[in-house]
Amino acid sequence: IRLMPGVNIINNGRIVIRGSKANPVVFTSTNRVAPEVHAGAWGGFVMRNSGAEIIGEGAIFTGSGAAESFSFSPGSSHRSEQALFLAQAGTRVFLTNCFAINNAGQIGNGYNANVTYDHCVMQRAITCGEYVGGTVIVNHSSIVEFPSIDGVYNAEIADSDFDAIYFTTGTHILLNSLFGFCKDDAIDSGSGGAGTVVVSNCWVESALHECMAWSGDGRRTWTYDTVTMNSGQGFECGWSERTNTPLCYADRILSTANAVGVRYGDNYTGTSGLGLKGGFLWLSNSFVLHNYRDVWGRVWDNTWGYRTNDMDVRSNWLTAASPYHPTNAVWNPATDAARLTPFMKVPADAAVGVGLAVWSSSQPVINVTNGIPVRLSTFTAHPVSVAYAIDGPSGSLSSGTLEFTPGETVKLIPGNISAPQSYSAVRVSLSNPAGGQLSGLSEAWYLNLPASPGPTTTTLIPRGAVWKYLDTGINAGTVWRQNSYDDSAWASGRAELGYGDGGEATVVGYGPDANNKYITTYFRHTFNVADPSLFATLDMWLLRDDAGVVYVNGTEIFRSSNLPTGTISSTTLATGSSAENAIDTATVDASVLRAGANVAAVEIHQQDLDSSDLSFNFELVAAPPPPPPRLDLMPFGDDLLFFWSAPSYVLEESGTVSGPWSVAATTSPYLVTPSGTKFYRLRK
Repeated sequence: IRLMPGVNIINNGRIVIRGSKANPVVFTSTNRVAPEVHAGAWGGFVMRNSGAEIIGEGAIFTGSGAAESFSFSPGSSHRSEQALFLAQAGTRVFLTNCFAINNAGQIGNGYNANVTYDHCVMQRAITCGEYVGGTVIVNHSSIVEFPSIDGVYNAEIADSDFDAIYFTTGTHILLNSLFGFCKDDAIDSGSGGAGTVVVSNCWVESALHECMAWSGDGRRTWTYDTVTMNSGQGFECGWSERTNTPLCYADRILSTANAVGVRYGDNYTGTSGLGLKGGFLWLSNSFVLHNYRDVWGRVWDNTWGYRTNDMDVRSNWLTAASPYHPTNAVWNPATDAARLTPFMKVPADAAVGVGLAVWSSSQPVINVTNGIPVRLSTFTAHPVSVAYAIDGPSGSLSSGTLEFTPGETVKLIPGNISAPQSYSAVRVSLSNPAGGQLSGLSEAWYLNLPASPGPTTTTLIPRGAVWKYLDTGINAGTVWRQNSYDDSAWASGRAELGYGDGGEATVVGYGPDANNKYITTYFRHTFNVADPSLFATLDMWLLRDDAGVVYVNGTEIFRSSNLPTGTISSTTLATGSSAENAIDTATVDASVLRAGANVAAVEIHQQDLDSSDLSFNFELVAAPPPPPPRLDLMPFGDDLLFFWSAPSYVLEESGTVSGPWSVAATTSPYLVTPSGTKFYRLRK
């Protein structure tokens, strides 16, 4: 069933979707999309009346979330992208044996509604959703990859609320399920009022921040028989704006290979209540092992003091003794290993996977000095070992064996190589595993390559340029966008242009009535391009208050998200919020350029007739096509190492220069043992 952008409103009644593994019902967009790509996506299902429900079995939902800015009122959402399922006011979503994969927006959003995901896979979206009130049940399901696994993290991503699932008020039950591989928290229950979450027999892994983040006023949580691993923090009793909350209880959990295993507090002012009061963390009969810090009780708003009196951490196993929590045992892998078996999802004697824990098989050689991480696919109750070797072009630089005791999942190959940057290439390899098998990356290259020159850009229109402008309130129609339009009667001035903020280089008019200002102001700038074929893309930067439309040589290249689609006129008002001195950026095709004189035309629209200010500034930078990829090689012992920097190219080989050609390698670098005559080339 192919669906278009928009919403599918269900006011009353029941929609029943029944498929099977052999013949699933598939809901998809008119165009295939990936997470965070909204063009071509379809909308979602909206249920706002209590008589509506969706019951799905054997269905696949993909490519939803067309709207990047969607209203969830009277509910809420940390993210603005449209949800596949918007359920409010007592409505119900019940999915069994269903898949929601590769959706451009959120998967769900609930407000006083009941949602059940039973034996479902929710994967690759902005988030599985935010749920306020009602009851959410997740059972035997997988909620992973938000938005995707790609190794890309930065400050903006870290603060962008890519949670696997988020709860505020209501009662929510998570059973027998997998959560994680997300760029914020795996399970987050935060502000918004009192709520309850129960987690039992779940596996939570690879969250950039917390596996479980419990915070907010009136929060109550219980966690049992659950694994938290490979994350920023495993289990957190976090912040609150009210005393005596949150109250968080955990029993029989395993928290391992995290930066912090179990924590009381958070990095916010107001952490866990006001002053010296706050919530409480109970932890018992649990295993907090091989974390950078096993148990951590320091908070932001108490001069970083340790909150021992707000934690009852007893009858657990820790990697090392803690003076703050003395009533716990120290983990002894020789005698305690069998205690891990209840948490394992494989037989106790099964071989576990071993691999280099790096994102790329090719990295800068300086990274060797950080140590090279080797990780097991899971913890195990038996010891595991693997041999490693570090080789340079002239032979061995280092070798040894890593020993994983029961419970350990990550070790570092020491990178204590003298002057690593003196080597053109270093190879790190694993071999001879015992108690495990090489199931991940077993070889990685660390290269000392010269930096490739970046593209030489050309600024066609700088910020602060002089613009012609029309601030008379008339309807300029469409002819003003064209190159042939005569703007000699227009006023001119240097950007920033506008009024009301005090930072304008040129003040423009808004009409005689401060309560009935002109909605639209027009701007034009002429610039010259000698040879447009030299450029492939244009990078646009627009400062606008409240909204703008940009044309180059009469062709629209950009429109602010707070303007409607379709025809724009002089009376079109901007909509929504985030309009005050906002900055828009976009990269567009340079084919809109022409040889000689070019014209950029921008119209700025107000959000209200009595708007207090208007702002406009602009920049246009042209970039050339990327250079063709270069294929390089260097000697490595008796072999030759081929490498290239263009990931969309593969290496082909042939015995003759005329072919036939076959693929030798799909990723760089590639080591060849010379034998006879061979020809190599790159092909996209």
